[in-house]
Amino acid sequence: GAVRVDATDTGQAVQQMANWFGSTVPATLQIIGPAAVDANLAGTLERPRISARVESNRLQVNELQNINLAAAIEYTPEQVDLPQLNVNWEQESLTASGRIDLTKAKPTLDARAEVPGASIHRILAALGKADVPADGNVRVAAQLSGTIENPEAQLTISASDLQAYNEPFGTLSAEAHIANQVVQLDKLSLNKLQDGQLQATGRY
Repeated sequence: GAVRVDATDTGQAVQQMANWFGSTVPATLQIIGPAAVDANLAGTLERPRISARVESNRLQVNELQNINLAAAIEYTPEQVDLPQLNVNWEQESLTASGRIDLTKAKPTLDARAEVPGASIHRILAALGKADVPADGNVRVAAQLSGTIENPEAQLTISASDLQAYNEPFGTLSAEAHIANQVVQLDKLSLNKLQDGQLQATGRY
């Protein structure tokens, strides 16, 4: 059969889904706005199969407004597949795909996400920090693993045309990973125009 669900409070729906998987949504993450779900149901009561399409327009996530989201989700008792997730805000976008393994005592995560290009100035302006004199373009790629309760992430970050206080800073590249709520900076390289290169590592 086919089912359509219109949720007026996406934040509450996300919290409910997190509860199903034994997790929680961070208190600092605020999601406001409606969403629509079109689902196709198949299989048996013991082994259901659900394919769903989620769409939401004009979402607000914390200070960011007018976010559009589209996702495809497939559920079986063994796993949840996310073959496609697209998030668009202003001229920025995020794409992701992944899978949650439900066969283990603690569900595990295997996912990838990418922000192919984002303007630092536009992000600062949306966060109410338009007076901060910084600009540039940044790209982020992430590989997620671990459990839903304690996820891990491997991050690759690159930035170009960096500027701060009217001073050009050139390009930046960094690699980091997050595990057990600790950020490990594996590599940082800043190539400042005409002034050489800075390299660093760290743990936070």
